[in-house]
Amino acid sequence: MDAIALMIQEHEAIQRMLAVIRKYCYKILKSTKVEYEDFYKIIDFVRNYADKHHHGKEETMLFNRMMEELGPIAEKLVNHGMLVEHDLGRLHGSCHPKSPAGR
Repeated sequence: MDAIALMIQEHEAIQRMLAVIRKYCYKILKSTKVEYEDFYKIIDFVRNYADKHHHGKEETMLFNRMMEELGPIAEKLVNHGMLVEHDLGRLHGSCHPKSPAGR
């Protein structure tokens, strides 16, 4: 499997988790009982798989390659789009009380 195909598979796994997160949020809004412990698993997935594993690869390999191959347009896309989204995700992840920023 090539690197891009692997990244696509990782995106699909992240999309599936986002669907789970939306369902949990909907349950909370409807005052439906949820398993609180599942949130620790969700947070772990987001921090370790989505951010450290997947976004780490994008930031250390893919984005640099994009900028080398595509030049200024990729640089703008990476710096003002993709990295901003990654940082926003990290901000959301740091709001949990057990995170270093949330203490």
